[in-house]
Amino acid sequence: MNPQQIYWLEELKQADKKLEKFDSNAMELIKFYFLTLFSITTIVFTLYNYQILNTDKSWFFLVFFFPFILGLAVFLALKKIFSQYTVIETTRNQISEWFIHGEIKNEFTISGSIFTAFYTLLSWIVSINLLVSLYFIFPFLRTKGIYSGIIIAILAVAFLGILSSIVLASLNSARKKGRDATRRANIANLRVPLELYYDKHGKYPVTNDFNELLEMLKPYAGMPVNDPLSKDGWSYEYNSEDGKNYTLSYVLEDGGKKSIDSNGEIK
Repeated sequence: MNPQQIYWLEELKQADKKLEKFDSNAMELIKFYFLTLFSITTIVFTLYNYQILNTDKSWFFLVFFFPFILGLAVFLALKKIFSQYTVIETTRNQISEWFIHGEIKNEFTISGSIFTAFYTLLSWIVSINLLVSLYFIFPFLRTKGIYSGIIIAILAVAFLGILSSIVLASLNSARKKGRDATRRANIANLRVPLELYYDKHGKYPVTNDFNELLEMLKPYAGMPVNDPLSKDGWSYEYNSEDGKNYTLSYVLEDGGKKSIDSNGEIK
């Protein structure tokens, strides 16, 4: 490899590390927020059940205002993470195109972080917390019905509690998708050293053993390719019978398989 290829290959590796770190940070922020929200709603329900908490108190709006402030802080942090994620992913894809095609075509699709859906959901929760807080801060927004404030408080707390428990349960599915996304990135990264190998040898590595492939690509890859759940690369496969074409594939956690060939076609 020439110095320019070595430089851009290192940039590609750093981009993948940053994307992985962004996903990890986003997941921790989301988990922290919804665990906190679930804890708050549980405490509020308990205090109200034992008649310790009264919706007529002037400070009752803090029950919703604190989650609003916390949610807003997490929302802004996630917004910054996802913005940087898009920039890094774009750069990474452009480098890959340069390696594979010799030029930047901008034909790639920005997939974004797998936690974007939680970001949208969080925006709705923050809005609900703000509206309910305003309702209890300003008395003139309330009707004269004696039970109106109690009903709104119970419905809001119940909604936030149920929603947070659903989100916490769905994080497990998000983790699976995150690991599958890591596998997809690992497979995509191998296309670059495969093209470098082809430039030097005039053919792709001829093997059906993935670990043997990694040995052959060590001078070009420079970093190990491990499965998120195993260091043995058990979920990856490589196949090239004649060195003219190849197929890379990985196994999804929920079953099925995704493949990409030497032409960049995904199956």
